[in-house]
Amino acid sequence: MHLSSVILFSGVASAVSLGCAGDDPWSSDSNQNFESRSHELSDDALDSLLADDELGAAAHAPVASVAGGYDDARASERASAEQRHCRRRVRRLRRIIGDQDYELAEAPYVRPSLFVLGQALAFDKELSGNRNISCMSCHHPTLATMDDRHLPLGQGGIGLGIDRRGGDVIPRNAPALFNMAAHKTMFWDSRVALNDRGQLVTPAGAELTPEMQETFEFGVVSAQAMFPVTSNEEMAGHPGDNEIADAASVTQVWERLMLRLGQIPTYRYLFENAYPGTSFDDMTFAHAANAIAGFEVAAFTLTESPWDRFVRGDNDALTHAEVRGALAFFDAGCNNCHGGAMFSDFEHHNTGQPQFGPGKGAGQGGFDDFGRAGVTHDSDDLYRFRTPSLRNVELTAPYGHTGAMRSLEAFVGHYSYPETSLREYDIVAQVNERHLWSTQVDNVEAVLERLDPAVLELRRIRPRRIASFLRTLTADDADALDEFVPPLVPSGLPVAD
Repeated sequence: MHLSSVILFSGVASAVSLGCAGDDPWSSDSNQNFESRSHELSDDALDSLLADDELGAAAHAPVASVAGGYDDARASERASAEQRHCRRRVRRLRRIIGDQDYELAEAPYVRPSLFVLGQALAFDKELSGNRNISCMSCHHPTLATMDDRHLPLGQGGIGLGIDRRGGDVIPRNAPALFNMAAHKTMFWDSRVALNDRGQLVTPAGAELTPEMQETFEFGVVSAQAMFPVTSNEEMAGHPGDNEIADAASVTQVWERLMLRLGQIPTYRYLFENAYPGTSFDDMTFAHAANAIAGFEVAAFTLTESPWDRFVRGDNDALTHAEVRGALAFFDAGCNNCHGGAMFSDFEHHNTGQPQFGPGKGAGQGGFDDFGRAGVTHDSDDLYRFRTPSLRNVELTAPYGHTGAMRSLEAFVGHYSYPETSLREYDIVAQVNERHLWSTQVDNVEAVLERLDPAVLELRRIRPRRIASFLRTLTADDADALDEFVPPLVPSGLPVAD
């Protein structure tokens, strides 16, 4: 799509296209001298000449306010030069992305019977030890597949999103579930991943048997769904609460959950319908996890955004301001970590993020979080976390592994001066969950000592411009997913939190 404006000249209205494709709106001889000079100017120089603010009024707003006070020829020169310069930027952007794969793959096929089973399981609190939380409580479709919180409130909580109260505080921000089939690893520390030999690596080790893995149709996504049910704080509850929390191993957790599900006739039917030829009694929790993954992959793979249309060749898909934002993103070097169709390298980096919340049992008092090092036990991985995808990032605030930044502009701005940003971080200003204010960990120097060099090599971060581009990664229907919330689930437990 492109921005259109109506400019009034001496009482005559002219429709002017401000998109980055199409012919110039005017071709007056009076433009030629100005136009020829504009081709020699840098982006910054022309911006200074044309723009009334950082983004340039003509790039994103009606031009009537800009044209006032200019005669017809001068206004024509300005608009024509802006159009030509916009096309130059489009050509440069296409050269940048030309040899890289920025086109999202479609979702893998998910048979309807598997989708129906996965949807029921994802929303059913029967999978939690105390029957008080579902997978979707922290990844709700109406909340862009997350929970709008800095840190989630797990089992024992009541309510949804920012209205949720009580429950165990989870140490890391809830990741969104968009386009998961394209993910190479799962969780902030990639504790579920495929190794260099294509073998699945998970916290369960040998307990996740080869027979279970053969059930998985969606790789790491299927494997990921095995683990939230085993966490005391997330879903299982605490020893003494219930038979799931009292299990002696993850294997026993999975077995006891299948016993629960097997007592519900509707689930026995749904499982056997989703896996024809296999009796429910021969199934494991891997069949449940695989179904949940199938639902997530089918429901939340979204491939139609302004950026996707631009990648496919539509020069009018982005406004001028968004093209400039894209160039600011690539010129700064953001794509070194946030590249490719998912805008993530799925590697681990220490970007200097604040630490607060209950932590992961690391450091003094156990309130620190060592990130990837908690999995690898390698000191080189201290404070490194997986690069999140930027798909639909506009909708998935707050940002960072603790949800430390409230706004997209603030999070992008952190990378301008990461050391200063971390040292001067104001948790009261950024975090609206008051119970977290007193939990900030004094690990600033330890984090900065290991700051990823790639962060320091970023060049001229422009938060507003880059944020304007990042919003083009929002899929058209990413904020309209309520259709995937079922009215009821087989257990009869309430779907609402």
